[in-house]
Amino acid sequence: MDGEIILQFYNAAKDYALILNYTQWIMISLLTILVLCMYKQKRAVINAIIAAVLVWIINLIIHGYIYIPRPFVQYGIEPLIKHSATSSFPSDHAGVSFAIAVSLMFYNKKIGIIAVFAAFAIVTIRVIAMLHYPIDAIAGTGLGTISAILIWTALRRYKNG
Repeated sequence: MDGEIILQFYNAAKDYALILNYTQWIMISLLTILVLCMYKQKRAVINAIIAAVLVWIINLIIHGYIYIPRPFVQYGIEPLIKHSATSSFPSDHAGVSFAIAVSLMFYNKKIGIIAVFAAFAIVTIRVIAMLHYPIDAIAGTGLGTISAILIWTALRRYKNG
């Protein structure tokens, strides 16, 4: 089921691979710019960086134990965005982008909403490009969100303690 749905999106998006790739990089750049816009709120930047690193480490550990082939490997097709045939679960891009976006949301709602939009766009593009299954994206999104919350909680305790 998961694969059939993303194959339909893949087939519809084949002619737009270059646009998908550029849009992904624009959204990643936007997230970076949003973090830089928060430079006066050092806790926001620290929260975003530590949460991103934390979810990346968690994902590395999971990748060491769980190997799920990427959809383009499983279906024997060319991905719309170049990528190596590593494990797809969970999505590192989803985890890191949502760790950053949710972290920013705690400190500035407007910037946070824009960041969540950018993170969602990154995740959606990577599913359409056949780099991830939706479950990979959901797991990465969840882990990134949890990482942001954990670091935010720790920083609040550090500030108050």
